[in-house]
Amino acid sequence: MTKYYLSKRTIGSPGRIDLDESEYNKILQARNNLFIALSIEENFDLLLANYLSFETYLLQITAEQVIGRHLDYTTAQSHRRQLNRLLMNLLSSCKAYADQTKHYISEIFSNKSQIYEDITNEFLSKHKQYAGYRIMEALRNNAQHSGWLIHAFSMPCRIIEEGGKNKIQFNCLPRLLITYIDCDSRFNKKILEEIKQIGEDIDIRPLIRQYIQGLIEVNKKIRKVLSPHIIKWENTVQCAIKRFQENNPEETTLSLSLFIENDNCKKYVDIFDEFIGYRQQLINENSGVANLPLSYISNNIDIKT
Repeated sequence: MTKYYLSKRTIGSPGRIDLDESEYNKILQARNNLFIALSIEENFDLLLANYLSFETYLLQITAEQVIGRHLDYTTAQSHRRQLNRLLMNLLSSCKAYADQTKHYISEIFSNKSQIYEDITNEFLSKHKQYAGYRIMEALRNNAQHSGWLIHAFSMPCRIIEEGGKNKIQFNCLPRLLITYIDCDSRFNKKILEEIKQIGEDIDIRPLIRQYIQGLIEVNKKIRKVLSPHIIKWENTVQCAIKRFQENNPEETTLSLSLFIENDNCKKYVDIFDEFIGYRQQLINENSGVANLPLSYISNNIDIKT
């Protein structure tokens, strides 16, 4: 006979709540779905962290130029190598986010569900909307087989007039050279023509920012779609914990687990709700992202607060 129950994995603990099969399955499914939702947010956080690392390194190089550090050929190539490493980390996390998110949604709702179709269409919509999305996906595929994407970078500076004063503006431009892409017969021809319309020597930053913006908008859609379901799943898990507490007031919920037991084996999964707050923290941290294609960072001291 199969038994289902909530209990603690501690020796001598008398606390136990017997469950029927449907209660067990409901709690287990809610817990598992919440962890899947958490994985989506963690992947999104990783994506943003890699984007931040890439942009921060560009600013570091620029700041070094401002204080007059010597930029010889070897140093320049070291910077280019580092930028390519950071960019490949970013693009890999973008690909992982897109692929794993679609897998996670199909795991919860099935790949025949309307929700899965809506999320898949959202990815396709951003691919169509943003040239940077299309181009960076094609470039990522190319980089896996044919080499780095940042072929050169330049450190332009110019005189600008602000408030009646001349100032020097410094910048760092990571550049994609079309000649390195054009010679690859495997590269998507349609995307290649789209790149050529931009130019032969391209500042890659606007393309990256469009790509990340598209994924930010997809994640907002996913949060909206999952929100009513997550409320129900959280309520299911928290009610199970509360039920155990009310029936066993002398017990803590540390090591509380959901058990299934029969004559052949005993299996369990931990039941707790701290990860619910952790997921919400990730959402709070990653909800104020600016419109990247329309934003840039300035250290100009004349900007008024």
